[in-house]
Amino acid sequence: MFPACFTARFILSLLFPCLLLPFTACVAGLSPPPLPPGLLLRTAGPVDRGGIVVWAPDGERIALAYKGTRIRNLATGAEEVLDSALPVALCWSADGEKLVAAYAVPAGLRLRLFALGSVGPVGETTVPGRVAGLFCPDDGSVVVIASVLRTFSFGGNFATSLYRWDGANEPTAIIVNDVSVKPLTLKKLGASIFDLVQPQLAPMQDELLFTRLHDPPALAPYFQLVQVHLLSGSSRVVADLPLTSSGGRYLAQGERVLVADGQGSTLLIDPWTQEVAAVLSLPGHVLATSPVGSRQLVDGHLFVDDKEIAVLPDVDAAGFAPRGDRLLIRRDGDLFLLEYLPAEPRPSWFVDPLRQRLLKLRQWRSSGLINHTDYLNKRGEMLP
Repeated sequence: MFPACFTARFILSLLFPCLLLPFTACVAGLSPPPLPPGLLLRTAGPVDRGGIVVWAPDGERIALAYKGTRIRNLATGAEEVLDSALPVALCWSADGEKLVAAYAVPAGLRLRLFALGSVGPVGETTVPGRVAGLFCPDDGSVVVIASVLRTFSFGGNFATSLYRWDGANEPTAIIVNDVSVKPLTLKKLGASIFDLVQPQLAPMQDELLFTRLHDPPALAPYFQLVQVHLLSGSSRVVADLPLTSSGGRYLAQGERVLVADGQGSTLLIDPWTQEVAAVLSLPGHVLATSPVGSRQLVDGHLFVDDKEIAVLPDVDAAGFAPRGDRLLIRRDGDLFLLEYLPAEPRPSWFVDPLRQRLLKLRQWRSSGLINHTDYLNKRGEMLP
């Protein structure tokens, strides 16, 4: 099932031998890229449909779109086919025993809930629109971000909604963005307008970060990077960005955000004060952050604890494993696995009851019951 060797362009760009790893054929005469001692890169098999891939919570399996909906064991290459249809989005339950897949259908999106070991889906529903994001929080719900575009002679209306589904009953919905779009903007963006939302669920799973199209009548369109609290419903603008931006990515508890302009700079900022902690001279077309936030991949540049340790060229997309010790890289229709990064230690704010206390504190800040300074002072008392 796995390819015997790298594609030609990837071989020439990476110049990396196979090192006798599983599912990888050796290529004689090639020198390895400059990787730190102990790190290894190997093939991880093919992928279809825009590289839809998500890590299982155990960090050993992935779910992906490849000739249907599949689960692949990265150690053995063994695969399980859940559905013959290609998904447009996937997410795992927190316990790794269930998988939610979204499929494009004429009515919008069909969501199917699979329980591993069962034949066929154990739950199914449909929501309107095209998928922008699919998340499975720890509370067992399914969060879907979907957009609908309606066109008229005078322009269009672009609306994005957040749906919550419990796997059994009808989903509930709230609108997170509703914008009028000028005819010239519609013509310029075309179908790519559906790719602009770029939602990210916060590590604490209480907030959503996404890019909102803003198209003023007399001005050029631009993005607003928006933060919305899922319980309070309150939202705030973090930054204004050009349409070239790939949006933002949360780090750690969500107290820092990587923000890319898509032109020449990627900033590490505080989303509440806009204070800039670091500037990278990279456009940030491809962004990935680890769950704890101590490592990032920006346009192929791999950073660990604020230090650049490697450059991986021609990366189309990437995602860190749940423990941050592995990095899955997509290049065209092939996957590659960078292994043996140090595992990230599990921080205290990941674990109850401290996590619940911090969540309540963050909700108060979002609702305006306390200000950001009060929040920082109280959080400082909680965390060691």
